[in-house]
Amino acid sequence: MNFITKGKTNWKYILIIIVVAAITAGGILAYQYMWPVGEVEKEETVQDETANWQIYSFSVQELRIIKEQLTPEKQEELEKKIRDQRLEDCSFEIKYPQDWTVYTWPLHGVIVPAGLFIEEDPKNHNGCSFQMSFRGDPEKEKYCFPISLSSGESNQEQCDNIFNQMFSTFKFIKVNKIEEIQKIEVKSETDHWETYTNEKYGLEFEYPKDWEALTFDSQKTDELYIFNSHNETIGMIYYHKPSGVTAFIEKGEKYDLAWNGGKDYQDILKIIGSDKEIKTIFTISPDWVSLYGKIGGINFSPNGKYIAFIFSAYEYSKPMLFNIENGVNILSSNIFWFGDIDENIYWSSNNKVLIIKNEVNDFSGQGSYSIFVSDYGVPDKLNKIFEIDYNEVRSSPRKYISDLYIINDEKVYFSVFLAEWNSNKRDYDILKKTKYEYSVKTKGLKEIE
Repeated sequence: MNFITKGKTNWKYILIIIVVAAITAGGILAYQYMWPVGEVEKEETVQDETANWQIYSFSVQELRIIKEQLTPEKQEELEKKIRDQRLEDCSFEIKYPQDWTVYTWPLHGVIVPAGLFIEEDPKNHNGCSFQMSFRGDPEKEKYCFPISLSSGESNQEQCDNIFNQMFSTFKFIKVNKIEEIQKIEVKSETDHWETYTNEKYGLEFEYPKDWEALTFDSQKTDELYIFNSHNETIGMIYYHKPSGVTAFIEKGEKYDLAWNGGKDYQDILKIIGSDKEIKTIFTISPDWVSLYGKIGGINFSPNGKYIAFIFSAYEYSKPMLFNIENGVNILSSNIFWFGDIDENIYWSSNNKVLIIKNEVNDFSGQGSYSIFVSDYGVPDKLNKIFEIDYNEVRSSPRKYISDLYIINDEKVYFSVFLAEWNSNKRDYDILKKTKYEYSVKTKGLKEIE
């Protein structure tokens, strides 16, 4: 295109070029302004402030695990509350700040808690306070919903921010069946072992290297020896010499106690078999830890195939006797109760017969004053062979069972005494003694004296 025609300047075309150039330059400038060359947008890193928070979990299955340990009336109360409070749909987890305290209400005398407190200041209740109900709302069709948020003397906006963070961590959880929860976990936890030897008591056994050094504590019986570990996560250690089985208490997570604002570790009972396989036998749930739940009084059957202990908590205790192989607690029923493993569990020398001298817990109503004897060769199958009425034990004169023993692995003997308190002697006068013999194989009971 000619810009100059016949000696004249073609201003029309020059103007067009100038306009096009201006538009192009403007477009380039605009592009550079809106999308700067060479700059890359930086992604903001969002820090999860709840990453190190504590976790509280609630599950109706944990409540049902203890059902068989309760009286029939308490079992009915438990199921009624699960139905009424619609807890079948209320299994959840929620996080809360590390230095806050969590506890359920009411704390005393109730099997099923009605709700949850998570507080910044549990002593004076001046800080942020979060409450959650475990009761279903029939109108809103909700479960486990918050019923109260308060700031006390704290900043309300600050509390609201923390509550929002807590809500962001809330989630319903899928709960395994009770059988799966109670199932014994099997782990090969370590291939590194040390050997403990004690010439005085003729002991030699292997233990995990991470227990560090063992210190001899005491000899409980001719067969059972107790040790301490230099590893602070390991509690008491029980070595059963005839079977070579070792039981120990492992310290689990730390949980808030229901009173006084303290914390305590969760007791986890484990055993090490002669094949070095480590099995978890019993774990105290967080709710029971908060009520000072502990494991104690550990002992074994003569062949080491059964382990017995007392599970105790605030105003509660329960004897346990687990078949180590299948993980079944054969004393799970509420008909069994006593407070001393060594005084109330008897075994025949060949391990074929198990005898339970049963008692009554006056506080919970568990148990009965009776004697249970297993089928011959089947310790898991217990039969009640004799019982004294509760009123006869608590009246004056009173009856009680004593002098229990077994002969030739099949004949069980015991005596029933009728006694009256003598205030002058400060002891009982024996008014009558009746001796009985029970044949394990024929299941026949007879009075012999």
